[in-house]
Amino acid sequence: MLARQTASRIPAALRVTRQVLGGLTSGMPLEILDSRVGSHNGATVRLVPHIPALGVCLPNNSPGVNVVYLPSVAFGIPVLIRPGSSEPLTPLRVILSLIEAGFPKECFGYYPCDHAASARIPELTEGAIVFGSEQTVARYKGNPLVHRHGAGYSKLIIGEDLIED
Repeated sequence: MLARQTASRIPAALRVTRQVLGGLTSGMPLEILDSRVGSHNGATVRLVPHIPALGVCLPNNSPGVNVVYLPSVAFGIPVLIRPGSSEPLTPLRVILSLIEAGFPKECFGYYPCDHAASARIPELTEGAIVFGSEQTVARYKGNPLVHRHGAGYSKLIIGEDLIED
């Protein structure tokens, strides 16, 4: 049941993509995402990505984290995805669905590989989201271009003594 609830985050995130992009762009016309230039509130707007691609090294235990890279694709930033070794199919299904929906296949890289090879993804993309153990994410400590997730980074534990509050 928990896996189903977590996986349901993906279609839920896709349903509100327009609202998320509206928030991320302060209501800028979404056509500017394709043309990279336009006008918003009387000012000329030019979008210039800070990274050539987003690297995403996913965990084994949560299909719902596949929503973290969706705004990047909408902003025209390609994603290089390393799936978790125990959960490789969810990101592949998301990628294939987005391609079928009209995104260019060149927007996606799918790299099922071992940990040594996956460590290259943040280096190649100059920006990444990395999930893993303390040992896995430690190499990126102090790197402002890598957002680390894992033990102690993305969990919230509430004790029985505070659960009612």
